[in-house]
Amino acid sequence: QGIAHIVTGDDRVDLRVALEELSTRFGVKAIRVDSGGALNGALLRAGLIDEVSVLITPMLVGGTTPRSIFTAPDLTSP
Repeated sequence: QGIAHIVTGDDRVDLRVALEELSTRFGVKAIRVDSGGALNGALLRAGLIDEVSVLITPMLVGGTTPRSIFTAPDLTSP
């Protein structure tokens, strides 16, 4: 259907190669990643992050089950 795609790596995505391919094929110079800790950490460990912006909203979300910046008993209601 003419949908462009990129496949990198054998058993895991090669993030560096994927970002290089985005630049080469599509002229991408910057990306924004709204992600969780796993992808954010992988990008950081690979040295692929130039800037970090942190948005803090006036809500508390915490518990021991979800990944969070707060460790506390799980919330039982919103």
